[in-house]
Parts: sequence; C-alpha cells; structure tokens
Amino acid sequence: MKTKIYVLCEPDGTIRYVGKTKHSLNARLSGHFWAARRSGKNHCRNWIRSILHTGHLPTISLIGEVEGDGSNEERAWIVYGRAEGWRLVNQTDGGEGASGRVVSIKEHQARSMTAKKHLCSKESRLKSNRTRTGQKRSIDARLKMSKARAGKKPWIMGKHHSIKSCLKMSERRKGIVPWNKGLKEKK
Repeated sequence: MKTKIYVLCEPDGTIRYVGKTKHSLNARLSGHFWAARRSGKNHCRNWIRSILHTGHLPTISLIGEVEGDGSNEERAWIVYGRAEGWRLVNQTDGGEGASGRVVSIKEHQARSMTAKKHLCSKESRLKSNRTRTGQKRSIDARLKMSKARAGKKPWIMGKHHSIKSCLKMSERRKGIVPWNKGLKEKK
C-alpha cells in the first residue's frame, strides 16, 4: 500500500499543513473542503475557511510517496516544518491518533456538559423504543397494502446485466481481496 505525504499551501505558496492519504490528492483536497464547510472548528478547518472566504483556494502538493501507512514520515515532516518555522495548522504531531493534542480542562468540561445534555430520561427512552418497534397494523391496512402489491414483481426481478457490463465489473474487481477472505465460517 502506497501512502502519499502532502502539504496544503496558501495561494502564495506558504506551507500551512502536512498530511497523508491513500487516495488521490484531488480527493483529499475535496475532503478538506467538505470538512471545512460542514464540520466543526479546528485550526486547519478555520484556516481553509479563511482562504475560501477571500475567494481563493489552498493548493495541495505531493512531497513524498512511501510504502505502508506513512505515519512516521508524516511525523518527521511536521517536526521538520516546525523546526524550519512553518506556521503549520496541524493540530497534532501527525501519525495515527491524537498524539501531541492536549485537551484543556475547559474543553474537557465543555464536552462533558454537552454529553450530559443528550442523556434521556427513562420514560423518554421507553417512548422512543415503543415507536421504533412499531405497532401492529390493522387487518384493513394489511389488506390494502397487499392489494397494492398484487401482480407486481420485486424491483430487481427479471432484470439482468448485459455481458458487456458483467465483463466490466469482473475486470474492475480483479486483484481486490474479498472482505471476508480468511474469516472463519460460524457453525
């Protein structure tokens, strides 16, 4: 597995973020834009929003490609960049997980309060369970639904892929390991 190490830059070329991806650089840049537009606040997303607000786009550049997950290489580039004086918006030291990210007491308390607000009372949970499990439909309702479905085939029944489509799908799947390969069958 190849991993790409990349940088996000200001429109003037100043490096502001070091990251890694297994996907294409365009896909990763789109992911950053999506997160900046729809997700919460962090230093990187705020920076991207500030660039977008000016009518410009950050640029993405490949700085290396490595075998494996690239965590060590990403960490090394972040350390190097900070030593060189890059004003990085990376929240952590890189790699997997949140190493280097220290949660302040204030932030911890805010998260705790938010979690406590979402707790439901016992009555509320019981009411929710009752609506989710559904209620028995009346005989009239079941007969009406049965008549509406009468004579209709399930949506997939009778449809087939063309030979050309089957060959394309087969070619696309070659070399991909099935998700269940190596899993033991339960008896």
